[in-house]
Amino acid sequence: MKLIIGNLKMNLNYYDIGKYVDYFKNKNYSNVFFAPSYIYLSKFVDSGLNTVSQDVSIFENGAHTGDVSSIQLKSIGINYSLVGHSERRKYYNDSDFVNKKVIRLLEQDIVPILCVGETLEERDDGRVFDVIKDEILTAFSKIKPEFLEKVIIAYEPIWSIGTGKVPENEEIEEVINYIKRFIKDKFSFDVKVLYGGSVNNNCIKELEKIRIIDGYLVGGCSLKCEDFEKLIDSIS
Repeated sequence: MKLIIGNLKMNLNYYDIGKYVDYFKNKNYSNVFFAPSYIYLSKFVDSGLNTVSQDVSIFENGAHTGDVSSIQLKSIGINYSLVGHSERRKYYNDSDFVNKKVIRLLEQDIVPILCVGETLEERDDGRVFDVIKDEILTAFSKIKPEFLEKVIIAYEPIWSIGTGKVPENEEIEEVINYIKRFIKDKFSFDVKVLYGGSVNNNCIKELEKIRIIDGYLVGGCSLKCEDFEKLIDSIS
C-alpha cells in the first residue's frame, strides 16, 4: 500500500482545520498522513490521524524562540517529519542544516522524510543525479547505515512544485531508480521513494503507471477535502 502525505504547508485557519479534521478522522486511511502547521499537530494526533511534522529544529532544547524540537514532537506523538523541503532550502537555507535535523529526528526514533530534487536549470545542465546524490550524502553524513534504514526519500523536482508542470513518466522513473540503486549500493538498504510535484487528480492516473513509486507527497490538492479524498481513492 502506497504512502500518501498531504502537506498542508502554511494554509487553513483554526476553523478550517476543525472542519478538515472532522472530514477525515473517521475515514480509516491507514496509509494516509497529514502534515499541518505546528500549531495544529496535536489536533490531528488527538483525532487519531497519522500526522507528520513539516520541519524540526536542529537544537534539542533551549533559548531558540520559534523552534520546535524533535523531543517536543515525540512528546505529542509525532513519529514522522519532513526535512529538507525545497521551500525550506530556498527561503531558510535549510540545505546547511539538513544533516543535523536528520540526526535529531533519528535520536527520537522519528522517521525523516528527506526531500530532494533539482531546479530546472540543474536539469537542463544535466546535473540531476549529481544534485540528488549530493543532497543525500549531505543529509546522511556521519550517520551509521543501520540508523538510516528508517529514512524515506521524497523526490520533488523543484521546477514542478506548485507549477502544474509534471515531468514525463520516464524522467521520474529514471530518477527514482537512481535513488533506489544509489542507496542500496552506498548504504545497503532498500529505501522507499515518494514522488511530489504538482500531484493532483489531473495527473495521478498517469503517475500511477510508474510502478516503482512508493507513494506521494501532495501539496495543493490536499487542501480541499473532496479533492484529496478523490486522489486517495484513485491510488492503488
